[in-house]
Amino acid sequence: GNAPITLRGVSLNLLEGMELVKEPDVPTNILPREEHALIYVIKAPYKPEEGYITISVLYSEDGEEKRELKNRFIKILWRPWNYDNETLRLAYGNEYYWISLPYLVDGFWKERFNSTSRINKELLKNESILLVKNATSEVEAAKAVYNMIKSRYSFGDITTTTNPSNILPQNKISYEEGTLLFTGILRSLNIPARIVTLYNGTDCTENAISEFYSAGKWHVVDFKRGFFGSREEYIATPYFPRIYQMITNGFYNLVAQAPEEEEGHEHVDVSPEYLANIEDSLKEVVSERLNPTVRPKLSVVLINMNQNERIFTLFLFASAPERELNLVFQKANPRNLAKNVDALYEFYKDRPWPESFGEYWDILMEVYK
Repeated sequence: GNAPITLRGVSLNLLEGMELVKEPDVPTNILPREEHALIYVIKAPYKPEEGYITISVLYSEDGEEKRELKNRFIKILWRPWNYDNETLRLAYGNEYYWISLPYLVDGFWKERFNSTSRINKELLKNESILLVKNATSEVEAAKAVYNMIKSRYSFGDITTTTNPSNILPQNKISYEEGTLLFTGILRSLNIPARIVTLYNGTDCTENAISEFYSAGKWHVVDFKRGFFGSREEYIATPYFPRIYQMITNGFYNLVAQAPEEEEGHEHVDVSPEYLANIEDSLKEVVSERLNPTVRPKLSVVLINMNQNERIFTLFLFASAPERELNLVFQKANPRNLAKNVDALYEFYKDRPWPESFGEYWDILMEVYK
Protein backbone atom coordinates (compact mmCIF):
# COMPACT_ATOMS: atom_id res chain seq x y z
CA GLY A 1 0.00 0.00 0.00
CA ASN A 2 0.88 3.65 0.17
CA ALA A 3 0.83 3.92 3.96
CA PRO A 4 3.52 2.83 6.41
CA ILE A 5 2.94 -0.54 8.04
CA THR A 6 3.79 -2.10 11.38
CA LEU A 7 4.89 -5.72 11.17
CA ARG A 8 3.38 -7.93 13.86
CA GLY A 9 5.04 -11.17 12.81
CA VAL A 10 6.20 -13.48 10.04
CA SER A 11 5.69 -17.25 10.27
CA LEU A 12 6.51 -20.18 8.01
CA ASN A 13 4.52 -23.39 7.65
CA LEU A 14 7.13 -25.91 6.48
CA LEU A 15 7.01 -29.38 4.95
CA GLU A 16 7.04 -32.34 7.31
CA GLY A 17 10.53 -32.98 8.66
CA MET A 18 11.81 -29.47 7.97
CA GLU A 19 13.19 -27.46 10.86
CA LEU A 20 13.65 -23.70 11.16
CA VAL A 21 17.11 -23.27 12.67
CA LYS A 22 17.69 -19.52 12.28
CA GLU A 23 15.31 -16.58 11.95
CA PRO A 24 16.21 -13.00 11.02
CA ASP A 25 15.36 -9.91 13.03
CA VAL A 26 12.09 -8.66 11.61
CA PRO A 27 11.79 -4.86 11.22
CA THR A 28 8.85 -3.33 13.07
CA ASN A 29 8.03 -0.28 10.99
CA ILE A 30 8.27 -0.22 7.20
CA LEU A 31 7.71 2.85 5.02
CA PRO A 32 5.93 2.74 1.63
CA ARG A 33 8.08 1.22 -1.16
CA GLU A 34 10.74 0.27 1.38
CA GLU A 35 12.17 -3.23 0.82
CA HIS A 36 13.65 -5.67 3.34
CA ALA A 37 15.19 -9.07 2.62
CA LEU A 38 14.64 -11.64 5.37
CA ILE A 39 16.88 -14.71 5.33
CA TYR A 40 15.69 -17.87 7.09
CA VAL A 41 17.89 -20.92 7.57
CA ILE A 42 15.90 -24.15 7.20
CA LYS A 43 17.18 -27.65 7.86
CA ALA A 44 15.74 -30.20 5.44
CA PRO A 45 15.42 -33.94 6.17
CA TYR A 46 17.71 -36.44 4.48
CA LYS A 47 15.07 -37.56 2.00
CA PRO A 48 13.50 -36.38 -1.25
CA GLU A 49 10.38 -34.32 -0.76
CA GLU A 50 8.45 -31.64 -2.56
CA GLY A 51 5.48 -29.43 -1.82
CA TYR A 52 4.49 -25.93 -0.81
CA ILE A 53 5.59 -23.92 2.19
CA THR A 54 3.30 -21.14 3.39
CA ILE A 55 4.63 -17.76 4.47
CA SER A 56 2.26 -15.76 6.69
CA VAL A 57 2.81 -12.02 7.26
CA LEU A 58 0.76 -10.27 9.96
CA TYR A 59 0.80 -6.46 9.93
CA SER A 60 -1.26 -3.35 10.62
CA GLU A 61 -1.92 -0.59 8.11
CA ASP A 62 -3.86 2.58 8.91
CA GLY A 63 -4.88 0.99 12.20
CA GLU A 64 -6.32 -2.12 10.50
CA GLU A 65 -4.94 -5.60 11.18
CA LYS A 66 -4.15 -7.53 7.99
CA ARG A 67 -2.61 -10.86 7.01
CA GLU A 68 -1.02 -11.94 3.75
CA LEU A 69 -0.31 -15.54 2.79
CA LYS A 70 2.15 -16.63 0.12
CA ASN A 71 2.80 -20.19 -1.05
CA ARG A 72 6.15 -21.18 -2.47
CA PHE A 73 6.98 -24.51 -4.10
CA ILE A 74 10.05 -26.25 -2.72
CA LYS A 75 11.81 -29.45 -3.72
CA ILE A 76 14.35 -31.24 -1.55
CA LEU A 77 17.06 -33.00 -3.54
CA TRP A 78 18.61 -36.05 -1.91
CA ARG A 79 21.66 -37.53 -3.62
CA PRO A 80 23.23 -39.98 -1.15
CA TRP A 81 26.08 -40.79 -3.57
CA ASN A 82 27.51 -37.35 -2.74
CA TYR A 83 27.70 -37.88 1.04
CA ASP A 84 30.12 -39.50 3.49
CA ASN A 85 29.42 -42.43 5.79
CA GLU A 86 28.79 -40.27 8.85
CA THR A 87 26.03 -38.34 7.06
CA LEU A 88 24.59 -41.56 5.63
CA ARG A 89 24.35 -43.09 9.12
CA LEU A 90 22.40 -40.04 10.27
CA ALA A 91 20.20 -40.12 7.19
CA TYR A 92 19.29 -43.80 7.18
CA GLY A 93 19.65 -44.92 10.79
CA ASN A 94 19.30 -48.71 11.00
CA GLU A 95 18.88 -49.01 7.23
CA TYR A 96 22.51 -47.89 6.76
CA TYR A 97 23.29 -51.56 7.43
CA TRP A 98 22.09 -52.30 3.88
CA ILE A 99 24.75 -49.99 2.48
CA SER A 100 27.60 -51.26 4.65
CA LEU A 101 27.34 -55.02 3.98
CA PRO A 102 30.33 -56.21 1.91
CA TYR A 103 28.47 -59.06 0.17
CA LEU A 104 25.18 -59.36 -1.70
CA VAL A 105 24.22 -62.99 -1.00
CA ASP A 106 25.21 -65.58 1.57
CA GLY A 107 27.44 -68.65 1.70
CA PHE A 108 24.74 -70.92 0.27
CA TRP A 109 24.83 -68.89 -2.94
CA LYS A 110 28.64 -68.89 -2.84
CA GLU A 111 28.71 -72.70 -2.78
CA ARG A 112 25.90 -73.11 -5.31
CA PHE A 113 27.52 -70.84 -7.91
CA ASN A 114 31.17 -71.17 -6.83
CA SER A 115 31.43 -67.39 -6.75
CA THR A 116 31.81 -64.58 -4.22
CA SER A 117 29.34 -61.69 -4.22
CA ARG A 118 31.75 -59.18 -2.67
CA ILE A 119 31.02 -55.68 -3.96
CA ASN A 120 33.74 -53.55 -5.54
CA LYS A 121 32.03 -50.27 -4.72
CA GLU A 122 34.62 -48.05 -6.36
CA LEU A 123 34.38 -49.89 -9.68
CA LEU A 124 30.57 -49.98 -9.69
CA LYS A 125 30.25 -46.33 -8.68
CA ASN A 126 32.63 -45.23 -11.43
CA GLU A 127 30.59 -47.21 -13.95
CA SER A 128 27.25 -45.77 -12.84
CA ILE A 129 27.80 -42.25 -11.52
CA LEU A 130 27.03 -40.61 -14.88
CA LEU A 131 23.73 -42.50 -15.02
CA VAL A 132 22.48 -40.71 -11.93
CA LYS A 133 23.89 -37.23 -12.52
CA ASN A 134 20.39 -35.75 -13.01
CA ALA A 135 18.64 -37.89 -10.38
CA THR A 136 17.21 -36.05 -7.37
CA SER A 137 16.27 -39.08 -5.24
CA GLU A 138 17.01 -42.75 -4.64
CA VAL A 139 13.97 -43.70 -6.75
CA GLU A 140 15.14 -41.68 -9.76
CA ALA A 141 18.66 -43.09 -9.45
CA ALA A 142 17.36 -46.66 -9.11
CA LYS A 143 15.12 -46.21 -12.15
CA ALA A 144 18.09 -45.02 -14.22
CA VAL A 145 20.12 -48.08 -13.17
CA TYR A 146 17.16 -50.40 -13.81
CA ASN A 147 16.62 -48.97 -17.30
CA MET A 148 20.33 -49.29 -18.10
CA ILE A 149 20.38 -52.98 -17.14
CA LYS A 150 17.16 -53.72 -19.04
CA SER A 151 18.46 -52.06 -22.19
CA ARG A 152 22.11 -53.19 -22.07
CA TYR A 153 21.67 -56.91 -21.44
CA SER A 154 19.70 -59.75 -22.93
CA PHE A 155 18.29 -62.12 -20.32
CA GLY A 156 18.41 -65.89 -19.98
CA ASP A 157 18.03 -68.48 -17.23
CA ILE A 158 21.63 -69.54 -16.54
CA THR A 159 23.44 -67.90 -13.62
CA THR A 160 27.23 -68.20 -13.88
CA THR A 161 28.41 -65.76 -11.19
CA THR A 162 27.22 -63.80 -8.16
CA ASN A 163 29.95 -61.16 -8.49
CA PRO A 164 28.58 -57.87 -9.86
CA SER A 165 32.01 -56.88 -11.22
CA ASN A 166 32.00 -60.04 -13.34
CA ILE A 167 28.39 -59.57 -14.41
CA LEU A 168 29.01 -56.00 -15.58
CA PRO A 169 30.96 -56.75 -18.82
CA GLN A 170 28.65 -59.56 -19.99
CA ASN A 171 26.16 -59.31 -22.85
CA LYS A 172 23.71 -61.97 -21.68
CA ILE A 173 22.84 -62.44 -18.02
CA SER A 174 20.23 -64.24 -15.93
CA TYR A 175 17.46 -62.45 -14.06
CA GLU A 176 19.31 -63.30 -10.84
CA GLU A 177 22.49 -61.73 -12.21
CA GLY A 178 20.54 -58.61 -13.19
CA THR A 179 19.20 -58.44 -9.65
CA LEU A 180 22.69 -58.85 -8.18
CA LEU A 181 24.17 -56.19 -10.46
CA PHE A 182 21.35 -53.74 -9.73
CA THR A 183 21.69 -54.22 -5.96
CA GLY A 184 25.47 -53.92 -6.08
CA ILE A 185 25.34 -50.68 -8.06
CA LEU A 186 22.78 -49.15 -5.70
CA ARG A 187 24.92 -49.96 -2.67
CA SER A 188 27.91 -48.41 -4.42
CA LEU A 189 25.78 -45.25 -4.80
CA ASN A 190 25.08 -45.27 -1.03
CA ILE A 191 21.47 -46.39 -1.43
CA PRO A 192 20.29 -49.08 1.03
CA ALA A 193 19.56 -52.15 -1.11
CA ARG A 194 19.22 -55.88 -0.58
CA ILE A 195 18.38 -59.17 -2.29
CA VAL A 196 15.12 -60.79 -1.13
CA THR A 197 14.48 -64.49 -1.85
CA LEU A 198 12.26 -67.38 -0.86
CA TYR A 199 13.78 -69.78 1.70
CA ASN A 200 12.46 -73.29 2.32
CA GLY A 201 14.82 -74.22 5.15
CA THR A 202 17.50 -75.44 2.74
CA ASP A 203 17.59 -73.37 -0.45
CA CYS A 204 17.53 -69.56 -0.37
CA THR A 205 18.08 -68.80 -4.07
CA GLU A 206 14.50 -68.98 -5.34
CA ASN A 207 12.58 -65.96 -6.66
CA ALA A 208 15.34 -63.37 -6.24
CA ILE A 209 14.16 -59.76 -6.27
CA SER A 210 15.81 -56.54 -5.15
CA GLU A 211 14.62 -53.99 -2.62
CA PHE A 212 15.90 -50.46 -2.11
CA TYR A 213 15.02 -47.88 0.52
CA SER A 214 13.78 -44.35 -0.08
CA ALA A 215 11.85 -41.82 2.01
CA GLY A 216 10.97 -44.28 4.76
CA LYS A 217 9.75 -47.18 2.63
CA TRP A 218 11.06 -50.13 0.66
CA HIS A 219 10.66 -50.38 -3.11
CA VAL A 220 10.81 -53.58 -5.16
CA VAL A 221 12.57 -54.39 -8.43
CA ASP A 222 11.72 -57.70 -10.10
CA PHE A 223 13.63 -58.15 -13.36
CA LYS A 224 11.94 -61.42 -14.28
CA ARG A 225 8.50 -59.84 -14.23
CA GLY A 226 9.52 -56.36 -15.34
CA PHE A 227 8.36 -54.69 -12.13
CA PHE A 228 9.67 -51.46 -10.59
CA GLY A 229 7.65 -49.81 -7.82
CA SER A 230 6.71 -49.67 -4.17
CA ARG A 231 6.28 -52.76 -2.04
CA GLU A 232 2.55 -52.00 -1.78
CA GLU A 233 2.28 -51.95 -5.57
CA TYR A 234 4.23 -55.21 -5.80
CA ILE A 235 1.86 -56.94 -3.39
CA ALA A 236 -1.02 -55.91 -5.68
CA THR A 237 0.50 -57.53 -8.80
CA PRO A 238 -0.87 -60.78 -10.28
CA TYR A 239 2.30 -62.68 -9.36
CA PHE A 240 2.45 -61.91 -5.63
CA PRO A 241 -0.49 -64.17 -4.57
CA ARG A 242 1.56 -67.29 -5.31
CA ILE A 243 4.40 -65.96 -3.14
CA TYR A 244 1.84 -65.12 -0.44
CA GLN A 245 0.50 -68.69 -0.52
CA MET A 246 4.01 -70.13 -0.25
CA ILE A 247 4.94 -68.04 2.80
CA THR A 248 1.62 -68.53 4.61
CA ASN A 249 1.43 -72.32 4.23
CA GLY A 250 4.43 -72.75 6.55
CA PHE A 251 6.95 -74.07 4.03
CA TYR A 252 8.67 -70.85 2.90
CA ASN A 253 9.86 -67.53 4.25
CA LEU A 254 10.73 -64.36 2.43
CA VAL A 255 14.26 -63.49 3.53
CA ALA A 256 16.57 -60.55 2.96
CA GLN A 257 20.12 -61.68 2.26
CA ALA A 258 22.35 -60.24 5.00
CA PRO A 259 25.82 -61.77 4.53
CA GLU A 260 28.53 -60.38 6.78
CA GLU A 261 30.97 -63.28 6.26
CA GLU A 262 29.55 -65.26 3.30
CA GLU A 263 29.43 -68.38 5.46
CA GLY A 264 26.34 -70.61 5.39
CA HIS A 265 22.88 -69.08 5.60
CA GLU A 266 22.91 -65.40 6.54
CA HIS A 267 19.55 -63.75 6.06
CA VAL A 268 16.71 -62.14 7.99
CA ASP A 269 13.03 -63.03 7.74
CA VAL A 270 11.06 -60.20 6.12
CA SER A 271 7.83 -62.19 5.68
CA PRO A 272 6.12 -60.23 8.50
CA GLU A 273 6.91 -56.98 6.68
CA TYR A 274 5.13 -58.21 3.56
CA LEU A 275 2.17 -59.67 5.46
CA ALA A 276 1.55 -56.73 7.80
CA ASN A 277 -1.58 -54.78 6.84
CA ILE A 278 -1.80 -56.70 3.56
CA GLU A 279 -5.61 -56.61 3.50
CA ASP A 280 -5.79 -52.84 3.99
CA SER A 281 -3.02 -52.31 1.44
CA LEU A 282 -4.80 -54.42 -1.19
CA LYS A 283 -8.14 -52.79 -0.47
CA GLU A 284 -6.64 -49.35 -0.95
CA VAL A 285 -5.14 -50.31 -4.32
CA VAL A 286 -8.37 -51.93 -5.57
CA SER A 287 -10.45 -48.96 -4.37
CA GLU A 288 -8.23 -46.56 -6.29
CA ARG A 289 -8.74 -48.58 -9.48
CA LEU A 290 -12.52 -48.61 -9.17
CA ASN A 291 -14.57 -45.72 -10.51
CA PRO A 292 -16.17 -43.64 -7.72
CA THR A 293 -19.66 -44.71 -8.84
CA VAL A 294 -19.00 -48.42 -8.23
CA ARG A 295 -16.48 -48.15 -5.38
CA PRO A 296 -19.11 -48.61 -2.60
CA LYS A 297 -19.90 -52.07 -4.00
CA LEU A 298 -16.50 -53.35 -2.85
CA SER A 299 -17.47 -53.23 0.83
CA VAL A 300 -20.70 -55.09 0.06
CA VAL A 301 -18.77 -57.83 -1.76
CA LEU A 302 -16.42 -58.30 1.20
CA ILE A 303 -18.84 -57.86 4.10
CA ASN A 304 -19.69 -61.52 4.86
CA MET A 305 -16.28 -63.03 4.07
CA ASN A 306 -13.65 -64.21 6.54
CA GLN A 307 -10.13 -62.78 6.33
CA ASN A 308 -8.73 -65.50 4.05
CA GLU A 309 -11.65 -65.08 1.65
CA ARG A 310 -11.24 -61.29 1.66
CA ILE A 311 -7.54 -61.50 0.86
CA PHE A 312 -8.19 -64.01 -1.95
CA THR A 313 -10.90 -61.71 -3.33
CA LEU A 314 -8.70 -58.62 -3.16
CA PHE A 315 -5.85 -60.50 -4.88
CA LEU A 316 -8.35 -61.46 -7.58
CA PHE A 317 -9.54 -57.88 -8.11
CA ALA A 318 -5.98 -56.50 -7.95
CA SER A 319 -4.97 -58.95 -10.71
CA ALA A 320 -7.67 -57.68 -13.06
CA PRO A 321 -7.10 -55.19 -15.88
CA GLU A 322 -8.62 -51.94 -14.63
CA ARG A 323 -11.15 -51.69 -17.46
CA GLU A 324 -12.42 -55.24 -16.89
CA LEU A 325 -12.58 -54.71 -13.13
CA ASN A 326 -14.83 -51.69 -13.54
CA LEU A 327 -16.94 -53.46 -16.17
CA VAL A 328 -17.65 -56.35 -13.79
CA PHE A 329 -18.49 -54.00 -10.93
CA GLN A 330 -20.88 -52.05 -13.18
CA LYS A 331 -22.65 -55.20 -14.39
CA ALA A 332 -22.72 -57.34 -11.27
CA ASN A 333 -24.94 -57.34 -8.25
CA PRO A 334 -22.34 -57.21 -5.42
CA ARG A 335 -23.89 -60.12 -3.50
CA ASN A 336 -23.92 -62.32 -6.60
CA LEU A 337 -20.34 -61.26 -7.35
CA ALA A 338 -19.40 -62.32 -3.82
CA LYS A 339 -21.00 -65.74 -4.39
CA ASN A 340 -19.11 -66.26 -7.65
CA VAL A 341 -15.81 -65.24 -6.08
CA ASP A 342 -16.50 -67.48 -3.08
CA ALA A 343 -17.04 -70.43 -5.43
CA LEU A 344 -13.61 -69.77 -6.94
CA TYR A 345 -12.08 -69.49 -3.47
CA GLU A 346 -13.55 -72.78 -2.25
CA PHE A 347 -12.36 -74.60 -5.37
CA TYR A 348 -8.81 -73.21 -5.49
CA LYS A 349 -7.92 -72.26 -1.90
CA ASP A 350 -5.98 -75.47 -1.17
CA ARG A 351 -4.43 -75.90 -4.62
CA PRO A 352 -1.08 -74.40 -5.65
CA TRP A 353 -1.89 -70.98 -7.05
CA PRO A 354 -0.62 -70.15 -10.56
CA GLU A 355 2.33 -67.91 -11.38
CA SER A 356 -0.20 -65.26 -12.43
CA PHE A 357 -3.40 -64.81 -10.45
CA GLY A 358 -4.84 -63.31 -13.62
CA GLU A 359 -5.73 -66.89 -14.61
CA TYR A 360 -8.41 -66.90 -11.90
CA TRP A 361 -9.67 -63.49 -12.99
CA ASP A 362 -10.08 -64.80 -16.55
CA ILE A 363 -12.24 -67.63 -15.18
CA LEU A 364 -14.43 -65.13 -13.34
CA MET A 365 -14.69 -62.95 -16.46
CA GLU A 366 -16.28 -65.84 -18.36
CA VAL A 367 -19.31 -65.48 -16.08
CA TYR A 368 -19.77 -61.82 -17.02
CA LYS A 369 -19.10 -61.89 -20.75
